[in-house]
Amino acid sequence: MAIVALVCALLVAAPLGILFGHLALNAASRGQAENEGVALLALVLGYLALVIGVLWILFS
Repeated sequence: MAIVALVCALLVAAPLGILFGHLALNAASRGQAENEGVALLALVLGYLALVIGVLWILFS
């Protein structure tokens, strides 16, 4: 799920990347997944893309 979150955060849509990133991070904390770092990276990039997108809309 963390790979899906990373792809969504980079290519598709930031909100999907954030959603899947939170789901993947939760699964990693429960021990159901081992890719906690990828999930965290997806969250950071998703939130960063969201902030940049909002700023782009506000100041354009």
